[in-house]
Amino acid sequence: MKIKTIILLTLAFESCRTIPIYKYEIEDSKNKVNLSNKSLKILFLDDARVGVNIDNSILSLIPLFIYGKKELHFPEYDEISVNSPLKYFIADILEKEIGSKFSLKKILITDDKSIPTDFTIQGVLQKSFCERRFYTYGLSLYGVLLWYFGAPAMANECEIELKIAFLDSRNKEFFSKIYSTKQNMNVGIYTKYSNLNRNYSETIKFISKQIIEDINSKINN
Repeated sequence: MKIKTIILLTLAFESCRTIPIYKYEIEDSKNKVNLSNKSLKILFLDDARVGVNIDNSILSLIPLFIYGKKELHFPEYDEISVNSPLKYFIADILEKEIGSKFSLKKILITDDKSIPTDFTIQGVLQKSFCERRFYTYGLSLYGVLLWYFGAPAMANECEIELKIAFLDSRNKEFFSKIYSTKQNMNVGIYTKYSNLNRNYSETIKFISKQIIEDINSKINN
């Protein structure tokens, strides 16, 4: 009985912890591509995602269940994934990464397609999915004790898929391409809890770098 009380108090303590928002950091290039006479607008992505968020994490408290899980098709409605609508989150990271690589006269993030610019990035958010597992290792509440021996408390596997088009001032496509990636990350009581909302930052950063490589190859041809 005493052990169960301790475990319940531990769970209560852990649930009261605030999840710090992962601070997004960029690697500012020392040799930026000079486009100082050019402007770019980044349009918010159209949202074509399907599915619903499903929370079966309670299953982790049933004996013999190794874990319970959440399935997140819309992570912005989960309290610890991202802290803004995903289309704004993506546009913000893309703007930061492009600004670190190219020296542009102006970069706009907007919904207004009519604003004249030399270049435009537009596209579709086709998929965002994150599976989060809460581990109790088949031991129900007693599985929490394994966290203190270094066993993962949670595991995140997140995937994102975007269709991106890069256009000139006449809305003629330089290219249109689908980008996707997947990231896995474990979280325990001895690791940073900000890893819980780091997954999407890292996946979008990875895709942003691929987009920048493709833009760079087109404008230098």
